Amino acid sequence: MSRLNERAISENQSNQCSKSDSLETSNAQSEESDLLSCLNDDLIAELFSYLNATDLLSLRLVSKAIKIKSERKLKSIKKRLKYGLIPEREKLNFLTRFYTNVNEIELTYCDELNLLETICILKQNLQQINYLRLDLYYKDNDLLQISKTFPDLKHLEVNFWESEYIKEENISLLLLGLSSLEAIKFSNYSNNNVFISGFGSQVIKAIASLHYIVDLTFTQMFISGNHFSSLMKAKGKHLKCLRIVYSEKLVDASLFLQEIFNNCAILNSLHCAFYDSTIVNLKSVNIPSLTDVYLSFGRLTLSMNFEKLESVENLTLCSTQSKDDEFARILSCFPNVKYICLRLGYSIDIYNITYKAVSNLKNLRKLKFMSYTEKDFFNVKEIVSAAQRCVDFNIDEVWGTLSDSKFTTLLEVFENLANERSNEVIKLRFKGKRTLPRSLPENLKLSFIN
Repeated sequence: MSRLNERAISENQSNQCSKSDSLETSNAQSEESDLLSCLNDDLIAELFSYLNATDLLSLRLVSKAIKIKSERKLKSIKKRLKYGLIPEREKLNFLTRFYTNVNEIELTYCDELNLLETICILKQNLQQINYLRLDLYYKDNDLLQISKTFPDLKHLEVNFWESEYIKEENISLLLLGLSSLEAIKFSNYSNNNVFISGFGSQVIKAIASLHYIVDLTFTQMFISGNHFSSLMKAKGKHLKCLRIVYSEKLVDASLFLQEIFNNCAILNSLHCAFYDSTIVNLKSVNIPSLTDVYLSFGRLTLSMNFEKLESVENLTLCSTQSKDDEFARILSCFPNVKYICLRLGYSIDIYNITYKAVSNLKNLRKLKFMSYTEKDFFNVKEIVSAAQRCVDFNIDEVWGTLSDSKFTTLLEVFENLANERSNEVIKLRFKGKRTLPRSLPENLKLSFIN
């Protein structure tokens, strides 16, 4: 009986060894048959450059060798981490230890937040943070802790929600503690008018003291005319990007825009939205570095000595109340634009003078038209016809206002344009899906976007 047991044990051990050898052989063959592992590092790097993060995560399952390389690539391409402040210390700790090259952080709102603990983890695990966006409900101590923890921050974006807890003094202390800042974005999403009126001299002086600031954004942040003038005199000559957005008439739009043109000599990008505001007698000198302009207004009139902004290539104009000659004059001040986006409101009144101004834009190649009502149909039709050098059109019906009959009529305009310019490819994009009434010219490339 004992001999039978010994024999059974011996056979069992032999089978286990055989299975183990077979498994090792199988794993070895799997590693050897992994085609990706056969590629050199340069080819793998080229392949990885076409993959997104999800694809790279999947590749971790191919083999140990590819797992190492895909993780290395993941770590190198991941620069920004967006994190909701929830009590998951382990998750944040893992992410920041894995993505060691992250230098941009977005912290978004959650009810049960622990901002100080989160900041501590970020400081401990990441070598450097250059960009920080805060989209939270926070208090003064939270802001002060940020300047103490990240004194070398380059870009700060703060969205204020329940801002009655924030004192202007502490916002200025925050800024003074971040002497390396190059870009600031402040946005107010609070309904608290006390806070809106309290963004004053202390903050403006703090911004003016920052030596490296080249990019400023204010959204719904009330600033008095005197304070804004002081800020532009102090920092305007250094600014490359400036964005001012007001959906209500909180500020003197004429004064703000004039101060910008008086003081900002090296701007690359200017974005000013003063919805429904009237801007009168605006004066300007040419800014050779300015290439991108976004202007939103109710009505804008230019002075007789307003110099043309000849370097601007990308232009967005949004108007609700402009007259024909006024709007044409604005267009004529951007003679070298290559791209225009037009958003024309209910009360705008443009006709032949504006169409002539469009036809004079010799370099215009791309045109986007934001349509709000069927009243815009006539303007779209005429402006498209006037843009004789344009080859790329985008008709965006904001509220799906264009009827099928109007769509067919407008399509005829593009068909005629394509037939007249048969040696050019005309690109056309419409928002929403439409049924085509007939086949189109071969050089008219129509696509529908959501």
